[in-house]
Amino acid sequence: MRLSRWLVGLAATLIAGLLAAVWWLPPVLDWDRYRAEIAMLASDALGQTVRIDGPISLRLLPQPVLTAGKVTMAQGGHGITLTAQEIRLRVGLRPLLSGRLDPRDLVLHGVDARLPWPLGRAALALRAPEWLSSLSARIEDGKLAIGETVFADVQAALSTREDTGTWAATGTARQSGRPWHFTARLSRPGADGSATIDLTLDSQGPGSGTGAALTGQVAADGTVSGRASGRGADLSEFLPAPAVPFRAEGRFVMAGGLAFADELAGEIGGSPVSGAVSLRLEPEPRLDVALTASRLDLGAWLPPLLKGGGLVGKLPIGVDISAEAAQLAGGTLRRLRGEIEFAGQSVRVRGAQAVLPGDASIRLDGQMLPANGAARSAVFDGTVALAAPALRTTLAWAEAAGIGRTTALPAQVLGSAQLTAHVVGGGQLVALDRIAGTLDGAAIGGVMSLRPGTVPALRGALTLDRLDLTPWLASLQLTAGPAAWAKTLGGVEADLRLDAEQAVLNGAPLGAFGLDAALEANRLTLRRLAFQPGGVDTLVSGVLGEGGRVGDAKLDLKTSDGTRLAGLLPDLPVLVGLRTSPLWNGAASLSLQAAGPPEALAVKLSGELGDLRVEAQPVLDLAGRKLAGPVTLRHPGTPRLLDMLGSAGVGAWLGEGSLGLVAKITADPQMLNADSFDLSAGWLHATGALSLSRGEVPTLSGRVMADTVPVALPDLHGSEPMALGFLSGWRGQVRLEAGKLLGPGGTVVEKARASASLADNVLRLDEIAAQAAGGQITGALKLDRSAELPVFALNLAIAGATLSAPLLDLPFELASGRADANFDLTATGFAPAALLASLQGRIDLHATQGGLAGLDLARAGADLAEADLRTALSGGTMAFDRLDGTAKVAGGIVTIEQADLAAPSGQIGFAGTFDLPRAGLDLRLTIRPAVTDSPELGLRLSGKLIAPERVPELSALIPWRAAKGL
Repeated sequence: MRLSRWLVGLAATLIAGLLAAVWWLPPVLDWDRYRAEIAMLASDALGQTVRIDGPISLRLLPQPVLTAGKVTMAQGGHGITLTAQEIRLRVGLRPLLSGRLDPRDLVLHGVDARLPWPLGRAALALRAPEWLSSLSARIEDGKLAIGETVFADVQAALSTREDTGTWAATGTARQSGRPWHFTARLSRPGADGSATIDLTLDSQGPGSGTGAALTGQVAADGTVSGRASGRGADLSEFLPAPAVPFRAEGRFVMAGGLAFADELAGEIGGSPVSGAVSLRLEPEPRLDVALTASRLDLGAWLPPLLKGGGLVGKLPIGVDISAEAAQLAGGTLRRLRGEIEFAGQSVRVRGAQAVLPGDASIRLDGQMLPANGAARSAVFDGTVALAAPALRTTLAWAEAAGIGRTTALPAQVLGSAQLTAHVVGGGQLVALDRIAGTLDGAAIGGVMSLRPGTVPALRGALTLDRLDLTPWLASLQLTAGPAAWAKTLGGVEADLRLDAEQAVLNGAPLGAFGLDAALEANRLTLRRLAFQPGGVDTLVSGVLGEGGRVGDAKLDLKTSDGTRLAGLLPDLPVLVGLRTSPLWNGAASLSLQAAGPPEALAVKLSGELGDLRVEAQPVLDLAGRKLAGPVTLRHPGTPRLLDMLGSAGVGAWLGEGSLGLVAKITADPQMLNADSFDLSAGWLHATGALSLSRGEVPTLSGRVMADTVPVALPDLHGSEPMALGFLSGWRGQVRLEAGKLLGPGGTVVEKARASASLADNVLRLDEIAAQAAGGQITGALKLDRSAELPVFALNLAIAGATLSAPLLDLPFELASGRADANFDLTATGFAPAALLASLQGRIDLHATQGGLAGLDLARAGADLAEADLRTALSGGTMAFDRLDGTAKVAGGIVTIEQADLAAPSGQIGFAGTFDLPRAGLDLRLTIRPAVTDSPELGLRLSGKLIAPERVPELSALIPWRAAKGL
């Protein structure tokens, strides 16, 4: 009994010792001596080269487990590195004791797997590891790094179904703090070497909703084909796109270093899209995405597209976007298409084009340069092409979008454009150079830059083949004055140089045009403004400051051909005749300087037109549109100046001498006043004051006082029409006074005065009054131009004039005496000869105690000898007591109705005519000498007025002498 108990106890002790040995001895054994052998056995079991750098231990109970630390299973092959802090491999005891490993279960703890990005072709060759067919595996606290993307806290189970041989993997991981769940299934290859694959990836937690799936076949050569789908809440995590939800599904193929998904259909931000995605690994890695949408919020897409995002920087990416409609800044763009390439920090745009509001087609090509020290934001450098048939509509959209200010521009400009340019632009500046094309139909070129902001800044140098200034000047409201101009130009900075081959203003050509100006802080600096109105070289410069203050303003006009100036004359009726004057044939110049505030702008003006020089120093009130100051006009030769002004012959009777006019001028929009003037022209010297009102009909008024006025009778037989056009289009009321009127022989009239008026083409000299030869002259003169032919009417009375010498040196005229006369005459026509031929009216003459030139009855003697009579009737001057006569005038012929002369030497009766147009006469004098029973004798004068033929009629003399016995 004891023996049996002892044997049982011994057996139990042996068993317990054996168990204790199995439990205790393996851990304390030095397994490192077998490191190489164990690594070789593990490499054979796992089908991978395994290197063990850490401690190795074996535990037999409860199951045999081989543990190794710091294990490397891949060391840079194809760029893949796989290490583990520790692996635990459950093995079979009997195979282990026989010197081989029979793995049953594998645990990889602290796995650190690193794959290059982009993945090589070998990394994409999907095949289940052979060792998984005989064991299951788990990953604890692992980490997977693909390029710079890291998946941490990887927990996964890997297994192979014994019945089908399908390899499966499932687990979780964290990336950027977000948990992900993944599954993968890969079937055993069939007879043709292909296998089925299913992959899913889903985000967990707050960011759930993002995921991807792949279902397909893996061919024997590693080609994968099938269908893939993806979804997510934020597209910007993967592509340079807005943070919007997305989903897509389509065909997937991966082969030969290329993975692509095409026939994709889905939604981005709620909008239907289609497209394709491709990932090329060889020879250079590249990701390409093509998206087509029916509508797109371009405002949300532009910032990330131009800045980059998602996978940008990790590999080159190409994005091709197209949309039928795209929303941008409140407008709709049509037919949008563009290619954008991302490579490192570079963003290149190719063929980006769209139809903007207003049917404007735009195309962009270039690249985005990254921000640096000089540029705080990315800068686009490329080319732009714009074709805008309704540019104003496009600009209105741009202004609403905050791109520039266009509302201040004239409505008639920027109607259409066809432009190309090189553009460099970022958040702070947009610069255009190599500009070429047309603007409003005019060819344009040059450079321009725009700095947007609260106060936009514009810089540029442009050239045009033609420029219409009319709408631009109208928008400045030139009549409003500098203060309003400064306000209109405020709120913007500019530095502009503009040159045009041809400019026009209100349809009038201005020739070549050049502008060089700067605008800053409400200060306009006009460095140069040049143009050629009518061929006149015009140059303007100056400064317009705050409040409209003008500084150092200059205006210079020059021409070598004065005729060009004629077209610049104001459209005033009184200047009509000057347009064809020879005065314009010489060189001309005008210089103007101005400075001061707009309400007191000091101006200095000087000009030359041939030998004519003008100087003025007015002070202008531009706001009130008023001026006041002195004006001086000088010319060295009065006759020559008047001849050039079309008054041929007038200068001769004015006499030689210079012309000088000094006037004090005031003016406003309604009135031009010469408050005082002093005029010297030859023998003429006059002073006075004149005003010209600019109403509906301009009206001249005032007073002119002359010391001496030279006068000369016109050529009464001249056929040259008189220039009477100046009578049209204006009115006048001027008081005229003259101390003396000088004729060719000396003083003719003294203390002359008259009231001159012009209205409705009728010129009147009323209240004519003067003194001549001790007598008084009164009357009126009217020139009526309202009819087809001008009509002259003269009503003149001479009272108490004393003659001391003949006036006209005619065969018969008063040589002396006291005379009264009345003239009531009218005439019609343009030329003096026509007036003379149409002269009609009445003449009355009464003279006493005078002398009659042309005969002398006192020489006839008391016996009336024939010889003495003939001598008496051949010439001389006879005294008379009284002469009375009346005559009518018709057709220029003066017909004596009654004329009688009473003298101490006899009586004479006059009958006949004076033919003024032909300067002829036909008179018969009835003569009764102062003798008892005087016979009636006669004298006939005929022929030329200045040298008539005298035919005495003495037939009654013979009987009378016979009766007297003589």
